Amino acid sequence: MAIVSHDTMEQKLAVKKIVSSLDSILRQVSLPVSGDDDSIDRLVRNMCDTMYAGGGSGLSAVQIGILKRVIIVDPSGGGLRQSQPFVNPEIIELSLINISEPTRP
Repeated sequence: MAIVSHDTMEQKLAVKKIVSSLDSILRQVSLPVSGDDDSIDRLVRNMCDTMYAGGGSGLSAVQIGILKRVIIVDPSGGGLRQSQPFVNPEIIELSLINISEPTRP
């Protein structure tokens, strides 16, 4: 999938409720998305609306109660509103480097 330029001013918002961090759905295994799943485009649009309405820069489908392996991220932090969807993402390498913000006096 390509980068999605998303201007919510021109479209009806489809903001979904973000589940509580205590919700048991967050501990369930999300299902892979099949190649013939036509609902993914609508899911990604709904996730974008939800993420931007909440001031976020990333969201997974399970965070809105959908057990599908879909995430979106906006590397600009939401400023440019260009989200990148990932369907069936896999972690292929793990780094032990810890990156943290510098402390301020």
